[in-house]
Amino acid sequence: MPGAPEGWPVALQIGDEIIPEALRLREMALASSAPMGTVLDAGGQIGHVMDPATGRPAPARWQLVSVTAPKAAIADALSTAGCLMTAPDLRATIAAFPGSAIARLA
Repeated sequence: MPGAPEGWPVALQIGDEIIPEALRLREMALASSAPMGTVLDAGGQIGHVMDPATGRPAPARWQLVSVTAPKAAIADALSTAGCLMTAPDLRATIAAFPGSAIARLA
């Protein structure tokens, strides 16, 4: 499969739902952030993504933010930052990084 023109099939999980072959990757990195994927309390209500303005856990705006980019570090930074953004703000931010795109926002 290496070098396949259609790219590598990638499944994504949103909550309990698994989306098989949600996208295909070729010469690109994918990063996904799920604010409630790791929680800080026994009740599962406080997510691990912190709001840099307050230093406290950020309210979960999204279940999943997945971003593609030419470099994994950029995809990771954008997906994590995207957890705190509105969809229009995330689109504007990603537009500043050539070759980057929202792969899934849920």
